Amino acid sequence: MAKDWLKESGAAFLPKAVQQRLDKYLVGDDHSTFYINGWSLWHMAAGVVFGLIFSGASYKVALAVHTLWELYTLGIGVTAPTARGFLDIVVDTVFFMVGFAMTKGARSR
Repeated sequence: MAKDWLKESGAAFLPKAVQQRLDKYLVGDDHSTFYINGWSLWHMAAGVVFGLIFSGASYKVALAVHTLWELYTLGIGVTAPTARGFLDIVVDTVFFMVGFAMTKGARSR
């Protein structure tokens, strides 16, 4: 029971219908090396929010925070310890960092 709650903590505030929409691919599919799904956009939005809240954070700090999050999801079983799971971590991290970079670029103008 506790493990189920822990596993759901990665998306605890999202209704199931929203989670299902985020699972849909916008580019590519389950067999693609490159893909974009709703979660990719969610991670980019999270990078933007992180960058706005922690405006003084460096790229290294943002990368460390997101890496810790991805390791957490791997540890609780949300992300499978497979090649696809690790690819998902890389894609999510790239999109998070793009979102974070967008806030850095907007502030430098």
